[in-house]
Parts: sequence; C-alpha cells; structure tokens
Amino acid sequence: MPALPILIYGNRVTALQTAIAELQRGAPSATFEGANYTSASLEALFRLYERYGVKAAIEAILQGAQSYSLSGVTYTRGDLRALQEQDRRNEQAAAKTTRAGMGIRYARFG
Repeated sequence: MPALPILIYGNRVTALQTAIAELQRGAPSATFEGANYTSASLEALFRLYERYGVKAAIEAILQGAQSYSLSGVTYTRGDLRALQEQDRRNEQAAAKTTRAGMGIRYARFG
C-alpha cells in the first residue's frame, strides 16, 4: 500500500475552519497553532484561511490530486500556475504587512 501524502497545509486549513466556526458560534476564543484568537481577530484568521487554502491546493495538486476544493471552489492541475501566482502575491502582501509593523506574522513553510 502506498504511503499517504503529508498534507501540511490541508491540515492547517481544517484547523482554521474549526477555529473560525468556533468564533462564529460565539466562543470567547479559539486556538490555532498554539495561539489564541478572539472574534476581534477573526479577520486575521480569514486571511490565514485564504493564504493556507491556496498553499493547500498547490500542495494537493503537486502530490497528485486531480482537484482540490476550498470554500465551494474547485481547483485542478490546470489552475496550478494561477495558484502559484496567487501564492506569490500572498507572500509579498504578508512580507509587506510585517515590514509595516502591523505585527502580523506568517510562517513560511516550503
């Protein structure tokens, strides 16, 4: 039996969905990757969800998936170039935000 691929970003997207859902249901806080978030930081979680979603789609397609669905949108191998371009723009925006001193940090993996 072949080994299952490790979907680092796919797992993060799932964890983000859980944290966002908890806050939307009225929980006072939710945890993602060891950090606590409140409803005041929900926008930051949505930005991470979008960013990691793009990375998860790229990751899944590069590991052989025929498609990857996120928030009702299905991406295929034909979308790979556009996804990689979006990922590049997201990285630039994250770096710009960090340089601006807004205190928003994104981990860079891969």
